[in-house]
Amino acid sequence: PGARAASHCATTAWRQYGNGPSHSFQVTPGCSPINSGDVATLTPKWFFHTADSVSASPAVVGNSVYVGTWDGRFYSLNARTGQQQWVFDITAANPTAFGQIVSSAAVEPFRDARTGNRRQVVVFGGGSILWALDAATGKLLASIDVDPRSAKLRTKQLDSANPPVVEIESSPAVADVRVGRHTQKRIFVGMDVHNDPGVGRTGVVALRLTSSRHGRWRFRPVWKSDPETDRAYHGPRALTKGSGKGQGCGDVWSSPAVDAAANLVVYGVANCDDPPAAKAHHDNWSESITAVNAATGRFKWRYAPA
Repeated sequence: PGARAASHCATTAWRQYGNGPSHSFQVTPGCSPINSGDVATLTPKWFFHTADSVSASPAVVGNSVYVGTWDGRFYSLNARTGQQQWVFDITAANPTAFGQIVSSAAVEPFRDARTGNRRQVVVFGGGSILWALDAATGKLLASIDVDPRSAKLRTKQLDSANPPVVEIESSPAVADVRVGRHTQKRIFVGMDVHNDPGVGRTGVVALRLTSSRHGRWRFRPVWKSDPETDRAYHGPRALTKGSGKGQGCGDVWSSPAVDAAANLVVYGVANCDDPPAAKAHHDNWSESITAVNAATGRFKWRYAPA
């Protein structure tokens, strides 16, 4: 019985926001020492001081805790002692509304083409950039800026008196999805321009994280789902497609959820500051839940409360 219990609870890590890409927030029954009878007796075991706020839910894998802070520092801590194992400081060019790292990280294995083995990788949003670090060392593997603007427009708006806020507030969801007859690991993350018109097309971006035999890692954009128009843009140019357009009504703050059985990505769309302008441009303007095909980003359905 003991061996079966150990095997049954072998995957109790909390790797992503909501304990997985479907955000079930569930722990395998019988695998947690905390229950309704003893939760009231819990007391702090350790405390780690940070210089700024923490609004993320930590990811926990093995004996390590992974979490970022509003001042742009991302930490790996020892889960038993709370001691720092490594720290990584991000760089963010765009202004942010609350902090540089506000959402939760995902810690998942990705194939390392150089060694042929799986490597634990931390993926998180900081500023308008998605970051990938080696989970064991904190070494930067790859980064990609999901800012929807062209370089020219970005420079112009950053030099203005009131530059728009462009950032990732979404927690990335990492999931295996069906692509034709094959399965492919993808990362889904939302981005936000804080309701500002004329910045660019927002929504959810789907990416792959790949490596080469020479040890180079990179993010590869697959598609971007634009909830203002119900369109999907594909390939590397998807990120800046529609630069300078949009009414700021397609922001995605929360983490996309993945329905593996239906091969869908489901996400919430934020509020719209100027519905009349959005209507005039024939853009969607109502807060909604939107679902798209996980392989292609193609629009499937929307639920918009009155």
